[in-house]
Amino acid sequence: MRPDSASPSEKIMNMNRTIMKRNKYSRLTAALLSFLLLLSLIPASVFAADEEDDNTNPPEVKVGWQVSKNGTTIKESTDDTQVVLKNQVNIGADTVATKIPFKQNDKVVFSVNVDPQYAEYTTYEWRHYLMQWNGTTNKNVQVVYKETGDTLSLDGIYAGSNAMFNKYLCTVRCTIDGVTYSSAITFTCSVIGENPLLAPAFCTQPESATYKQDESATPLTVAVDSTSNTDRTVHLVYQWYKADNESDAVTAIEGATTNTYTPATSETGTVYYYCEVQDRYKQSGQTYESDKVCSERAKIQVTTGGFSLPGAGTADDPKLIYTASDLEQIREMVAAGNSFEGYYFRFEDDITLPDGWTPIGCTVDGTNKFDPRKPSEKDNLRAFSGTILGNGKLLTVPKGGRPLLAYVKNATVKDLNIYGEEINGYGLVDGLHGVGFTSSDTFAIIIENVTLKSGTKTLKSGLIGAEVDNDVNGFAGASAAFITTIRNCTIEEGVVIGYDGSQSEIGAFAGRFQGVIENCVSHATVKGVNYVGGIIGSRDNAMGQCTVSKCSFDGAVIASGKFAGGITGAMYIGGGAPNGVKTTIQGCTVSGNVTGTENVGGITGGDRSVNQAWNEYSVTGNTFSGKVSGTKNVGGIIGYYRSLNKLDNIAGNAYLKGCGAEQGIGAVDYVDTSCETHETASGATYFDTSKSLPDIYGVTKENHNRTDDPLGKDASNLTMEVEDATTPICYKLDISGDYKTTYTIGEALDLSGMVCTAHWTMNKADTVVDTKDIEITGFDTNQRGEQTVTLAYGAAKVTITVTVLLPAGKDITVSFALLGDSAHGDSGDKHTLADNNLETWIDTTKVTVSNNATVLDVILAVVGDRFDIKNESGNYIQAITPKDGTELAEFTNGKLSGWMYTLNGVHPNLGVAQQYLNEGDVIVFHYTDDYLKEYEAEQNRTKTAEEVKDKLIIIPRVYTNKPRTKGTGYKGLLHNPNPEAPDDLLEGVKAIRHMHLRVIEETGFFTADEMLYPSNYQYLVDLLSYVAVGARSVENQEHRLVSSGISVPVGMKNPTAGSTTVMLNSIYAAQAHQSFIFRNWEVECDGNPLAHAVMRGYIGLDGRTYPNYHYEHLERLAERYTEHAGYANPAAVIDCNHDNSGKRPLEQYRICKEVLDSCRRNESISKLVKGFMIESYLEDGNQPVDGGVFGKSITDPCLGWEKTDYLIHEIAERI
Repeated sequence: MRPDSASPSEKIMNMNRTIMKRNKYSRLTAALLSFLLLLSLIPASVFAADEEDDNTNPPEVKVGWQVSKNGTTIKESTDDTQVVLKNQVNIGADTVATKIPFKQNDKVVFSVNVDPQYAEYTTYEWRHYLMQWNGTTNKNVQVVYKETGDTLSLDGIYAGSNAMFNKYLCTVRCTIDGVTYSSAITFTCSVIGENPLLAPAFCTQPESATYKQDESATPLTVAVDSTSNTDRTVHLVYQWYKADNESDAVTAIEGATTNTYTPATSETGTVYYYCEVQDRYKQSGQTYESDKVCSERAKIQVTTGGFSLPGAGTADDPKLIYTASDLEQIREMVAAGNSFEGYYFRFEDDITLPDGWTPIGCTVDGTNKFDPRKPSEKDNLRAFSGTILGNGKLLTVPKGGRPLLAYVKNATVKDLNIYGEEINGYGLVDGLHGVGFTSSDTFAIIIENVTLKSGTKTLKSGLIGAEVDNDVNGFAGASAAFITTIRNCTIEEGVVIGYDGSQSEIGAFAGRFQGVIENCVSHATVKGVNYVGGIIGSRDNAMGQCTVSKCSFDGAVIASGKFAGGITGAMYIGGGAPNGVKTTIQGCTVSGNVTGTENVGGITGGDRSVNQAWNEYSVTGNTFSGKVSGTKNVGGIIGYYRSLNKLDNIAGNAYLKGCGAEQGIGAVDYVDTSCETHETASGATYFDTSKSLPDIYGVTKENHNRTDDPLGKDASNLTMEVEDATTPICYKLDISGDYKTTYTIGEALDLSGMVCTAHWTMNKADTVVDTKDIEITGFDTNQRGEQTVTLAYGAAKVTITVTVLLPAGKDITVSFALLGDSAHGDSGDKHTLADNNLETWIDTTKVTVSNNATVLDVILAVVGDRFDIKNESGNYIQAITPKDGTELAEFTNGKLSGWMYTLNGVHPNLGVAQQYLNEGDVIVFHYTDDYLKEYEAEQNRTKTAEEVKDKLIIIPRVYTNKPRTKGTGYKGLLHNPNPEAPDDLLEGVKAIRHMHLRVIEETGFFTADEMLYPSNYQYLVDLLSYVAVGARSVENQEHRLVSSGISVPVGMKNPTAGSTTVMLNSIYAAQAHQSFIFRNWEVECDGNPLAHAVMRGYIGLDGRTYPNYHYEHLERLAERYTEHAGYANPAAVIDCNHDNSGKRPLEQYRICKEVLDSCRRNESISKLVKGFMIESYLEDGNQPVDGGVFGKSITDPCLGWEKTDYLIHEIAERI
């Protein structure tokens, strides 16, 4: 049996189903047709138990435990709470004591005691797990103590208000007959800090080392045990010092304020380094500080033997380059592993590269495989990471030669002139590669004030370009974060880019590009096939930044194929990402000529791939005054666009009359707008995602619609034809200042302290804009989570990120499981969540976290003390490594492999730090060898409904109240949001709304519920599409009267005794005009014409169940239940379970078939019967509340999903 992973909410949602038959006779057709199909779709393997040990009689190794404070035992194990060690691949944690209260100066002893007969086979490892500031970011760390016995004694215990991030653990391993049994016995502690705080204690000291001059040094590192940083602000304060010997006066090193420091090796000699650390934080207005502590001194010796360039390599005293042989020295040292990061070099003379020159930077094995996330590749790269100051000198590349640089990372080139008669490649960097560099502190290169001199010809783009290697990635040349910055660069007149015209994705400065190009000027002729641009060819990656700002082009773009533009050849070209980010182009001017065949624009050739934009970008304030020509899709600004929606910020662009284009945008395929009077002459396909989603690949998000007519009457807002381009346009808005970014639900947006600076075309000076003049969209004070708020002024838009949180309140409990895989590479069988064949690394466990916790918080709390986690971006888990295992990272098992998570069975669109949690949520964090398969499986949840949509409509019937005949037992989610805990009605009210919202958001189906308590209906009134009144409630006056005021269909069940007269009377009452008292108000209702019958069987006088779905029952009901008798829209739904089946769920097949047969035989029955209610869930049958099988009902027995799917198709076939 699998351990139970379902949240309390999901346990309750035993997914009764209602199926309604379509016909042309009744008003109920649209409103009633409803069948409730919500799936969690978490495969059984997610919760599979560990494989059984081969040892048929494994030993039961029990471990007791004890906690004492100041000499007194405060917690200890009993026979029931001892830990049993397990044979497991990845050591699981057993939390034996939670939130143990301490003061920081308490003397604390944690101890564990193994059964004496196993003592000699047992080892112990003690650790402290906490969140800690390293000077740059907060990370979860583990302090490993030297103690190897069964007791850890502490003279003081480090503070941390949140026990989730303040744990003391003892990993106990017992090896018997070659088999190891283990557990990480965990004590979570709530410790009150006092002033002064306990001083940090060093657990990692800086290490002495010897280097050759100018050799790359290994960073010095310190780590300390300290107060747990639960509020994630700056706590630990670091400062590095240096001295000439072990004891004399020291000098503080400016800027060395993190837990690492890389010593300089530019000068020979000996220097001693140490780090001073202090703990410091604020709480409730009080500042807490510890004493300062100092690490040991590390002796760093630098000896002769480096290369011979003069200078110290600093910004003030750079290494001097005089000749090509000096460059060769740099190249050889880089090839040997010296990156020169932090070093400065300066040209002192013009230099001509020798014939046969090999660029600086290489890989060990000659491939482009050096993903830092992959252990087998991470040491393969030999990149140049220094700064080259060109000093205005000229670098000449011989005819047919290659450029100065090849592989770069964190490099800079400034103030350099370049000339080459025919450069065989790019002008500066010989092809950019960087897949796997995702850290925010890693970039490719900064290029500033570099000039390509007149007469230069390059085979490829002028300076740089990413190149796709299908053996590495196949989608992009570099990761989205591995950006290039190009500023204030010039390409002179007389330069030819792409001299043989054979290249695609080519631009004057860059080809495939990721990053920022600003204030650059090109006078070049750019020749190529497809994706040819006056500044860049196209963006490289589907995500991340790609911006061209305030650049100008007055040369010529000549494309023999498709997509040519004066600034960019294309916005994005990757067909595999229909929601990729397009290129931002702001404040650029083009006066040159652009020629191509199809998709030719004065500013950009356009975009061929993005069917639905999910991220904002801008094409604003650009001007085209040259000539543009092509045979198809020619625009003054944009040649061709795949789609337009609200995130396509195209505004304030001008093209000169007579430029060769008849309109600003040559052609658009798809337009998402709610404007009902839009133009039709363009031939574009229009849809409105605020109403429905079209059947177009990648168009999966609702409410992305515009509200204007962008190709019709509002086209001039996007692009305008002008006689001359002399009116300044605000094309960019910059945000600065100190303004509020964190809010509590209900707070209004506060922009006080914000400074908004407008940038203008036509060289108009920047202006500061009053925030009152800014148009603000996207802020919802009632929606928890991270929100992107858009600020608009004129044609310019900018976004800021704010976070809206709940007020601090009661902790919540969620479920978490971790599923991993072996590191098998791209070979062998694929392992996915959808295929149920992943490994269980951490079994389902309950976790208590704050009410504003995110998925990341839970991952760090549960996974962080057992595995090493790589989370460089802060919002995406790149890799997880078992303590004694192999790293499992993105791409370890192929191009489509990596880490994902489901929340309540759905893969959300939010990163782990953005997804906030609610009580009862279920998180499955899992690896996958094929992420596309995971999404495909998820999309299949509504596949059944789609397949039968012409005959059936399916609606999830989410019953959150459970009527009890005797008033005892489990009463549903409203009473018991956690079925294994006492009643909690306040949390229950919150939980039922959350559950219905979740179903709607995750399936697109509106829901149904039983109205057990009429007074609670108001909490769901805006969500329900169907309401049922149960057999025990149908005779109740209040239920009948409230039903008269409900605006959706209400099914009135026959009472448990079976009287159809009682049922019909309740329908009559619900359809009639009524006046009554409700929630202390006098109310008046016009009646509900959609109230109808539900036949659910009955209990006879002998206590046995009897059906009422047979031909005779339905025939008699049809005779009495007519419009002539005063009933509106006579209709009946057959409940196929309950007393009709005797709660035998497999009988539902037979019942459906019999009723459909009756409909075929009798027209009156056919008109009356509108559908079925079917008890269905993921697994067949039912179980006790503590049964532990995910997806199995804990109330009435149900059909499993496979049987339900079969039955639905059977019904559709028979109608």
